[in-house]
Amino acid sequence: MARVTNEEIQKLLTKVLEKLPNGDLKALKIKIEDLCDDICALKAQQDKLHKNLYNPEDGLVVRVNKNRDYRLKLEEEGALDTIRTVDKFRANYNKLLWGLYALLLGIVLKEKILEWFL
Repeated sequence: MARVTNEEIQKLLTKVLEKLPNGDLKALKIKIEDLCDDICALKAQQDKLHKNLYNPEDGLVVRVNKNRDYRLKLEEEGALDTIRTVDKFRANYNKLLWGLYALLLGIVLKEKILEWFL
């Protein structure tokens, strides 16, 4: 490998200096600083998210595990079938009440309309 002389280094430096933008370095420096600030903010958000996910007392992973354990306990006891039956009963009861309200309202309106026109 040939040795690089000072003249060649000087030529390379002048080429680099010629290609540098005039006055754009400050704008580029500002953009890089803004980018660093954004990266720091993103890192803080990532830390916050990590804490919310993996907090050993009330993190998302802990809540999901507790929910799974509770659901498995209900399945072992057979309580899920009871809960589903109660939900179906409640839904049917709700439909029955709305039907009775509609029937009662229809009867009252029928009587009032007949009074008005007779």
